[in-house]
Amino acid sequence: MSNGIKNKLCKGCKEAKPTSEFTRSTNTRDGFEGKCKNCRQNDRRKFKNKCFICEKHFKTANKGTRCCSYACIGKLRTMRYTARTTCGTCGEVFRIEISAMRTTNFCSNKCFSKGTSKRMVGLNTKRITVNCDYCGRQFHRIASHARRIKKNFCDMGCFSKGIGKYRRDENLSDEERQLKRNYPEYKRWRSEVLLRDGFQCIKCGDSDDNLHAHHIYNYSSHPKLRTDVSNGVTLCSTCHIDFHVLYGFINNNKEQLSEFLKIGEEVEQFV
Repeated sequence: MSNGIKNKLCKGCKEAKPTSEFTRSTNTRDGFEGKCKNCRQNDRRKFKNKCFICEKHFKTANKGTRCCSYACIGKLRTMRYTARTTCGTCGEVFRIEISAMRTTNFCSNKCFSKGTSKRMVGLNTKRITVNCDYCGRQFHRIASHARRIKKNFCDMGCFSKGIGKYRRDENLSDEERQLKRNYPEYKRWRSEVLLRDGFQCIKCGDSDDNLHAHHIYNYSSHPKLRTDVSNGVTLCSTCHIDFHVLYGFINNNKEQLSEFLKIGEEVEQFV
C-alpha cells in the first residue's frame, strides 16, 4: 500500500521526488522502491562504450550497444544501407540507397532531367540496325526498343499495312484474311462509312454502339468493291438483319437497298 504519500526521498540521488517517478514494489512498507526510475536505470548501465558515430563515451546496460542516442542510430542505419556515388550530370558526390543504385545516378531531379535529355538525343543513345518487317528497308532503332518489340516498321505507312498481318495468325494467307475481313483496309473502310453517315442508321436513325457497315453489292461476289466507301451504308444491327432476311446474302444490289428503305414498318410482317 502507498499509504497516501505523494513524495519520497530517493536513496540514490538523495532528492525528494513525486511517487510517480518510482516503481511500485510489494516488498517495501510504503509500496515504492527505494531508488527512482532514473537512478535504477543508471545502476544498470555498467558498460562504458564509445559511440560509433559521434565517438563520445557513454554508459550502457548492453555491452554490444554501438550508438549513444537515437540520432546516431539513424545515422548508422543511413550509412549501412546507402553508398557514396557520383552524380552523372554535375559530378557531385552524394549518398544513395543501395537498392536504388543504377548504372548512372543523379543527385536531384534537375540533374536527372538534364542527364536524360543528353542521353536520349541522337547518337548518344545506343542504336542498332534492323530491317522493316513489311518493306525490308534497313533503319536505326534504339536497342532496348528493338529487343522489346517483336516486329519493327520503318514508318507509320508500313506499320498500318503490316500490323494487321503480324498481330494475328501469321499462318493465314492474304485471301483467308480477306474472307474473314481481318485486315487494315477493311477496318478503315468501315470507319469511313460510319463517319460519312454520322454514326446513324440510314433506315431508322438509331445511333447506338451496335452499328454495322453494310455492303450495297455483297462482299463475296464483288472483290473490287470490298473497300470502296461508295459501296457501303450504315445500318443498325436490327435493320441489317431485317435486310438479309428479306434479300439473303448474295446478289445484293442498289435496287434492293432502295426498296428496303421505302418499306418502313411493314418489314415486320416478313420476319
